[in-house]
Amino acid sequence: MAALDRILEHLKDGKRHTLEEITKALNLNGETVLEVIQFLADYGFAILDEKRGQTVLDPKIKRLIQEEERPTPELVLIHINGENYAIDREELTKFIKRIGRRASPEILSP
Repeated sequence: MAALDRILEHLKDGKRHTLEEITKALNLNGETVLEVIQFLADYGFAILDEKRGQTVLDPKIKRLIQEEERPTPELVLIHINGENYAIDREELTKFIKRIGRRASPEILSP
């Protein structure tokens, strides 16, 4: 894994980290860490406090990473009253449990 990826992975907790701590935790060269953090800060991905030697992932970027890591729902195609619908399998299961046997949609895809 490239240094950039490893550092982003380390920062995604949203907490402040010192450059020294990142260097030790990831077993990277201090100069490499500084270059990567400076790059991230230059492009708005991280906030760098040079006086304190600390950095934190920009909150917008943190949210974006969290959204990307959220699992994609498993969709199934069902047929009800002559109409086809794509629905999250988990939501379909909850719905069927809630309504019991009053309706039984035909599942068209696994």
